[in-house]
Amino acid sequence: MTTESAKFFFSYAREDSDFVLKLAKELRKAGASLWLDRLDILGGQRWDEAVQKALGSCQGMLAVLSPGSAASQNFMDEVSYALEERKQIIPVLYRECIVPFRLRRVQHVDFTVSYGDGFADLLRALGLERPADVLFSMDEPTGERGHTEAVQRLKKNLNR
Repeated sequence: MTTESAKFFFSYAREDSDFVLKLAKELRKAGASLWLDRLDILGGQRWDEAVQKALGSCQGMLAVLSPGSAASQNFMDEVSYALEERKQIIPVLYRECIVPFRLRRVQHVDFTVSYGDGFADLLRALGLERPADVLFSMDEPTGERGHTEAVQRLKKNLNR
């Protein structure tokens, strides 16, 4: 996806990469326009320039919250920039943590209890409907608990 067309920029801690990559791929499958360094920086590109360009051109940010991101200066720099530029920020609570002060007044999307419920809430926040073909792999851990139950609830909801 080109930087110019990405609507949402993913900001996260490197230790949360597996969750973020899975989430980004599933969001794209559902039709979300987003930019993620691991998917969109090509070999030979300068990392810092690509991130700066993507952050500057996006309309909003998905800020993945975890103990690692809450302690990351890079994460906080990206969040501060997005806030100062009045970009929409959707905090995504991946792991319980102390939410950074600047994000406490912004409603978060909770993935700590149920990946399926969190994904459905995030799709709504992004203005997307949940397509029937967006299913989650039961063999990949995501979040801290309740993944199998979330997948079962999601499948049940899709069959309504």
